[in-house]
Amino acid sequence: MAGSDPDGALSAGADRKTVARVVTVLDALAESGASGVGVRELAQETGMSSSAVQRVLAQFVDLGVAAPGARDRYEAGSLPLAWAALLADRHTLGWAAHDALAALTARFDESAYLVRYDPDAPGIVFVAAEHSMKPIRYVVELGSLAPLHAGAAGKAVLAHVDESVAARVVLERHAAATLTDPELLRADLAAVRERGYALSVGERIEEAAGVAAPVFRNGVVAGALTVTLPRYRFDPALADEWGPLVAQAAAGVTRLMSPGARIPSSP
Repeated sequence: MAGSDPDGALSAGADRKTVARVVTVLDALAESGASGVGVRELAQETGMSSSAVQRVLAQFVDLGVAAPGARDRYEAGSLPLAWAALLADRHTLGWAAHDALAALTARFDESAYLVRYDPDAPGIVFVAAEHSMKPIRYVVELGSLAPLHAGAAGKAVLAHVDESVAARVVLERHAAATLTDPELLRADLAAVRERGYALSVGERIEEAAGVAAPVFRNGVVAGALTVTLPRYRFDPALADEWGPLVAQAAAGVTRLMSPGARIPSSP
């Protein structure tokens, strides 16, 4: 019948749009700080009318989600502050990357790792993993350190650090394919930035290969996701397929770790 919606698609779309707007209001309250956020700002950000925003905020105040401030501005109420305390220990880079690692391992049936980058450390640290079920697989001990210039994960990070940091990296040889020539390394890092992911075949460990993409927190590189595997199983022809998928997974982690970038646009 014309105009019917047997699958509820229109209703589902409207529900999704409403939920997205409410979550956007919650996100704005969480980011508002001491100055709070105004009704007009929220209306512009959500696409809702000022009166609709006012109604949502009134309900949020009743529920303890928002608290009224000076000059018709609002800030986070007691309830989200309690949520923050409960989630503080969980909302780490490892927590944010958990689903992405699982998805990459399921997609490729190879081990996927998260590495963390600290500017004060001499390299990257492997902090989380999802392992392949294949009998021969690439395994890295969590907590182990790896260099920035050798291996896909390190290069994914190095391509996005400050030049002064990059200049201090000692280009030590770890395997026959390690890039120790500064010009060759700079060209490779430029390619990493252009395509969004790094590749390594035997650069850190002779018999290993990897594909990695950087993860950012508020615009600053915080680590990388990397899929690693024995070199004999790596098909260079698949790099163009694997790379964008790893980069897409890393972008999802970046959204979770970056306030203001977490809420996707409503369809």
